[in-house]
Amino acid sequence: MITYFHVIKALEYLLDQAGELQWRDWLRADIELWQSENDASHHLNAYGGMGSLNDLWISTWNGRVLSESQKSWINETLSLFRHLAFQTAQCLKKKNGGVFSRIAVNKVLRTARGNLHLDGWRCLNCGYLETQVDGVERFLAKEVLPGEISRAKTESDLISIVEMGFSSQLSEIQKMREQVNAQVVESGITVTERNVWMRPCPHCGSNNTEVCHWLRIRRRFALVVKPLGIRFPG
Repeated sequence: MITYFHVIKALEYLLDQAGELQWRDWLRADIELWQSENDASHHLNAYGGMGSLNDLWISTWNGRVLSESQKSWINETLSLFRHLAFQTAQCLKKKNGGVFSRIAVNKVLRTARGNLHLDGWRCLNCGYLETQVDGVERFLAKEVLPGEISRAKTESDLISIVEMGFSSQLSEIQKMREQVNAQVVESGITVTERNVWMRPCPHCGSNNTEVCHWLRIRRRFALVVKPLGIRFPG
């Protein structure tokens, strides 16, 4: 089972590879403090308030050239590592913190699996449905990463997950990408490369559009309609 130290080592590696030097140095201080004093308090100070580690988003603004798929995978990995680092650090303040850490790791990964959905847009006028390439990539990352992390035992295993994100064209991932894209299209959803709000609708020109979400059920994506439940496209 991975520990607080494993996670902060992998998080430091991710930030270094992404060119986020300020937060990388913060994590290096966390690592030194843990190795010298078994103290995670400095890491907990990274969260909360504007400009905190919670707000960090890796993009081309950070000076690194990233493809859309890499950006999605790295940010989903960053999000999971943040949650794991924070929760395990909190547990270390308790008696028998190691036991609570294992519970916290399982809870974070279980929650991540439960939040698996595809994001996109729909037109309330004509029913046109659309998602973006990065939406598909986020879905793939959210589907794959919790399982990979649950099998990790050391920081080296977690670092391998980071490297997988930076090389998101691995053959296994490519097969999954093709499968998900096919299921999206079969569900009546158009995949586009534009990363702006779908307004107006490219099909009918209406501005009556909204963000929507789909769950994958039996190899099709079903629209989540609140409060009415789930509706299959088409």
